[in-house]
Amino acid sequence: MYEEFEGAVDKVIKAKVKDVMRTQLVVVSVEDPIIEVAKKMAEARSSYSLVMEKERVVGIITERDLVRRVLAEDKDPKEVKAEDVMSSPIIAVIEDSLLTDAALIMAKNKVRKLIVVNKENRLVGVVTASDLAKILAYQMKLENMLFNALAREAPPPSKIYE
Repeated sequence: MYEEFEGAVDKVIKAKVKDVMRTQLVVVSVEDPIIEVAKKMAEARSSYSLVMEKERVVGIITERDLVRRVLAEDKDPKEVKAEDVMSSPIIAVIEDSLLTDAALIMAKNKVRKLIVVNKENRLVGVVTASDLAKILAYQMKLENMLFNALAREAPPPSKIYE
């Protein structure tokens, strides 16, 4: 009975970034006008885009960046380039990293999105705080199920609880 719980919890605990990362990405050039970046993000229903220079990710643009660095400063989105708005340097994690390590990197750097690269340092995806929250919620659900099953089969409380 407990083997199924153990296997599921073990799988979640040992989950790697590549198991939950997003691979459908909005990618733009440093030279792209912000108006085009915003249109690409809207079309893809994405809250962020990755900014590339040649084959390398050099920054990230989020909806927050658009609001604070373009709209709030009353800049013309047709004139502003992606490189003027992007957050840089990017924070990256290797795809084989554990999700727990990714969560620590996010917390330490106060970011909600991590660029995911392979061993050759090539972009392969993005992992977000939302992705981590979903897997952690699933882990908690599994643990709750296990604790409930254990409680049903446990002997009566000892005298400590009387």
